[in-house]
Amino acid sequence: MSNVSEPEKEIADNERRSREGTAGSIWDDIDEIMLGVPEAVLSRLPADGAERHDHYLHGAHRKEKQDS
Repeated sequence: MSNVSEPEKEIADNERRSREGTAGSIWDDIDEIMLGVPEAVLSRLPADGAERHDHYLHGAHRKEKQDS
């Protein structure tokens, strides 16, 4: 049994890939993580999350969308 935890092993692997020049971009990492998120969970995310982030994060009153 190893004394190294999974997160520590992942950090070490990332550092090794970075030194070797084989590390992918952060977007590659995000894509890989998102592959494991079920479609049912993704469908529950708000479509306007960026626009109304204060409401979702802090409970601020929703601002109505303004037409340009």
